[in-house]
Amino acid sequence: MAIAYLGFGEELIWMTVWPIFMYTIVHNTVSVGSIVAFASLATVVTTLVAGRLTDTRHHPKTILSVTSIILSVLWVLRAILFAPLQLFLGDALGRVFKNASFVPLVAITYERARRDGALRMVVSFDQVLAIGKMLTALLLMAIIPFVSPFA
Repeated sequence: MAIAYLGFGEELIWMTVWPIFMYTIVHNTVSVGSIVAFASLATVVTTLVAGRLTDTRHHPKTILSVTSIILSVLWVLRAILFAPLQLFLGDALGRVFKNASFVPLVAITYERARRDGALRMVVSFDQVLAIGKMLTALLLMAIIPFVSPFA
């Protein structure tokens, strides 16, 4: 479970590097905002569907496995996006599959918290989350000098 929580380190990239990358391609803050707004709308609908599937039809681990693989592939594909429509699709699909993987992960976490104790799970989650973000920051500091046009 700790490895799944380490994956939240990608939020650091998603909240800092991704918007800058989008702006370097679109060159317009209104367009970036529009892309994010429409992608967020798609995310809301998908999150509701993922929640329904997690609660009624499929085991959370199955949904988590499939969506995590797709999300990993999407991060690799995001690096080669160069047009506004591609950015929209990359952002929308990234948000959709991130939330689609988050819903079953939370369901699994709550089940474990009920079984093993809530305090233990909260402390574990927060520690691994901080470690994941720290490792992501270190990775970014190592990679950015080699790939940034501003360096």
